[in-house]
Amino acid sequence: MNHTPEPWMLFEVGDRFKHQCPASSDRTSILTTAMEDDVYFGAVYNDEDARRIVACVNACAGMENPTDEISRLKAERDDLLAALDGLVDCYCSVSPDLTRDERISHRRMLSKAQILILEVRKNKGGAT
Repeated sequence: MNHTPEPWMLFEVGDRFKHQCPASSDRTSILTTAMEDDVYFGAVYNDEDARRIVACVNACAGMENPTDEISRLKAERDDLLAALDGLVDCYCSVSPDLTRDERISHRRMLSKAQILILEVRKNKGGAT
């Protein structure tokens, strides 16, 4: 089973005390309550959602404002990709007088940069 598709949202629940309930985009709660040994506790319906919650919380450890920091990191990643693309294009079009060994070394570095660009693009969701 896969995790609940994004976007997730919060909606307010409760009569006397108001609480925020995480839910899917169609407002289906991803949480339930359970009782064991006369103790009530919250539980996640889907094990994949539970794993995703823990992974996201742990990945955001130490971040004061995860939403802003992740947005900034994504923008920096995109800027870095654009800069690398520009460097690769520039180098491929301008080839100063290099020795054969220097050209081979530079081509290897360019190949590594192009592979990294493709990997980063793939990891960001296939965007080009």
